[in-house]
Amino acid sequence: MPPPTPHALHLRGRLFSYLDFGGPGPTLLALHGHFGRGTTFAPLADALAGRCRVLAPDLRGHGLSDNGGIFTPEEYVADTAALLHALELTPAAVLGHSMGGALAFLLAERHPELVQALIVADMTVKNQPPETQPILDITDWPRRAPSREALREAVEARSIPDATYFLDSAHHFPTAGASSSTRPT
Repeated sequence: MPPPTPHALHLRGRLFSYLDFGGPGPTLLALHGHFGRGTTFAPLADALAGRCRVLAPDLRGHGLSDNGGIFTPEEYVADTAALLHALELTPAAVLGHSMGGALAFLLAERHPELVQALIVADMTVKNQPPETQPILDITDWPRRAPSREALREAVEARSIPDATYFLDSAHHFPTAGASSSTRPT
């Protein structure tokens, strides 16, 4: 089953996109990692259909949510708390994958009234120098490409042997006229 149509909500001065897979039962807020999107959780939402309501936002600078601003854990957590408050879906079980796992921990620490349960998947605890993994510099990556294949070629030309993971977060944006483009988010 395809993911539902994205919803949009203005929070904290920017537009946020989220998927609400609906259904009965408690809310499960699913937070993706870097280069992820809410659509990452479509298979999970299908598996949990009828048992809980899966809500999967595109975090700031990802997917269809607005880009720009400050990208710190504090800002991501404030955005997530604002989303839960705006949708009146608290307390919620919170699932975080990778960077989303770190955000889930921080959300539970800073806003315990919003978190009923916590699930963290595939997150490193090595987030401080000298153990920090090297940061992937994407400053020279294209922001738009005429097709997914052109985007793949451009990313792989920057010493990325397989761009599949990054393409999962790319989104097709129709433009005026017959042409369109794809951009990583």
